[in-house]
Amino acid sequence: MKHSFLIAICLALMPILAVAGECYTPEEFEAEQGLRLHTDLEVIMLTCKYDGYRRPLKDSYAVFLKKYGTQIRKWENTIARVYAATGGSRNEVIDNFRTSLANQKSGESSVLAPRQFCIKYANWVPAVAAWSPDQVMVYVRTPDAARNPRKPLCQ
Repeated sequence: MKHSFLIAICLALMPILAVAGECYTPEEFEAEQGLRLHTDLEVIMLTCKYDGYRRPLKDSYAVFLKKYGTQIRKWENTIARVYAATGGSRNEVIDNFRTSLANQKSGESSVLAPRQFCIKYANWVPAVAAWSPDQVMVYVRTPDAARNPRKPLCQ
């Protein structure tokens, strides 16, 4: 009931938010979710070191970077444009944005405790590295309450 009420309010405010720049275009939403995915994989790799089969996560992470490096730069450019008004250089904007995302994921590690966090997420890095480009794009374009964006998607 409470969630339905909040959803109704958000839907009613969407046109106002869109005019005020308080919501994401589909391209901006994709960029945030893409950078969130990239940052989550990095935090998992740095926290856990190995997957459930004792294979180094840095290898899977490197595969992901090689496959999606160009796309990651496109996402970074989009986010840099969205948050350019916050001041600083392009790199500062991206660094601040990604630091915020990394803090969210590493905060989850501290809540779960690193061992439980790694049990839950370590195998995610090789799984995502094995995804096709279409699978990655479906993931980053699909809203998910577990990946709460900074701004709602404009409707």
